[in-house]
Amino acid sequence: MKIQQGIKNNLEEQIECIQELKKNQMPIIEEIFRVLIKAREDGKKIFLMGNGGSASTATHFVSDLLKTSIIKKKRRFKAFSLTDNTPVILAWANDTSYENIFKNQLENFIEKDDVVIGISIMIFKINIWNT
Repeated sequence: MKIQQGIKNNLEEQIECIQELKKNQMPIIEEIFRVLIKAREDGKKIFLMGNGGSASTATHFVSDLLKTSIIKKKRRFKAFSLTDNTPVILAWANDTSYENIFKNQLENFIEKDDVVIGISIMIFKINIWNT
């Protein structure tokens, strides 16, 4: 019985979260959608990053952009997860510091109007890179 109650509680929390998103976060979700579509239409790159479980989320989201969002006769997304190249991450962490692992990777590829998305359990932030 404890397992069933735990499952029910978890599902209720998920429902509450989705209701909160629908109620209070629609403008933010819509803006993220617009930025991503514009990046696709303009041929800009989208970079995602995160630590821990958020790294997995970044990788999964890139996979969705590259595979499941394909529309016939539309440009495809150019998306990259900065969390996937472990040797590069460890080299930057070792040679400079851990806080530079994403910044230093971006310096190799980022161009004007590319999009960078950092995922965190605490924050979801999207920026358009303007150099």
